[in-house]
Amino acid sequence: MVTNFFHRDLAGSKKWVVSLFFLLQGLLSQTVQSQEKISLFPDAFYKLKNDEQKALFLKRLINDSIDEGQLTNVYAWSDAGMRYAQQAGLDSLIGYFLLYKGKAHYYHFYNNDSAIYFFKKALPYFPGKTNRQHLILIREIMAAYSSTGNKDSTFAYVDSTKEIMDALPDTSGAKIKLAEVVGTVYSDFGLFKTAISYYQLAINGCLLNSNKKGLGMVLANLALVYEQMEENKKAIDFSKEAAGYLADVKMPLATILSNVGSNYFNLSQFDSARYYLKRSDSVAKEINLVSIVRTNANIMGSIYTEEKKYRDARELLDEN
Repeated sequence: MVTNFFHRDLAGSKKWVVSLFFLLQGLLSQTVQSQEKISLFPDAFYKLKNDEQKALFLKRLINDSIDEGQLTNVYAWSDAGMRYAQQAGLDSLIGYFLLYKGKAHYYHFYNNDSAIYFFKKALPYFPGKTNRQHLILIREIMAAYSSTGNKDSTFAYVDSTKEIMDALPDTSGAKIKLAEVVGTVYSDFGLFKTAISYYQLAINGCLLNSNKKGLGMVLANLALVYEQMEENKKAIDFSKEAAGYLADVKMPLATILSNVGSNYFNLSQFDSARYYLKRSDSVAKEINLVSIVRTNANIMGSIYTEEKKYRDARELLDEN
């Protein structure tokens, strides 16, 4: 199993509980007042005096939660934020809450069609082609279409993205991120050489900007392209280089180390696989990244099976 850092499966798992989805849908259908009664918001929220303050508070709260990869409440908060923004006459904020709803559907509920719907609905609020939010939305729509396998729609957005990129300097953060997504899209459709060329464009931009964290993320994604090409040794080299740049960023680090373990497993180098899986486990448990711990257990179970240690494999898989 591999994990792409740009796509939504950052934590290594796309599974979610259906009953939880319907529970959340039920909550979303309630009024804002009902949401308040179930303590959906942090305590500081209840000290705010008017709708404008509440809308701005929720915008900041959602941004922070998305940055931390905590999307459980993002849709509900966005729904409430839209209500407060409308009541306060803050139309400029509505586009942000639509964007956040799209992110919740794409990264949390894994509902591509709904994500695309909200991303497109948000676009008119950010009309400028070089506007930061406009670029984010184009990026997200392109990635969501790619996840659906809709090649025509995906590459229609790829073409428009290329036009935007051509107008931006190589040092532009927006251009670097767009290049990453275009690279991911091409790799999704098996066009690996083209994907690598766009990742290289992103790498060059990060080097020009001395953006070590950004460089680490691009290298981690590039490693996944080489894994898809079944070039595990190159994947390992790029992943190890990425880990060096992301040593203090635990969520991607845990995933990168897990991917290295997976690559070594693919090469039947089981001792090296164990070493990196244990390192990944150590980091993942620090931040309670359960999905990676389970992924590592599955790979370890496969190692035991290859070594004909069937009892150990069964015990490990039963535990996880």
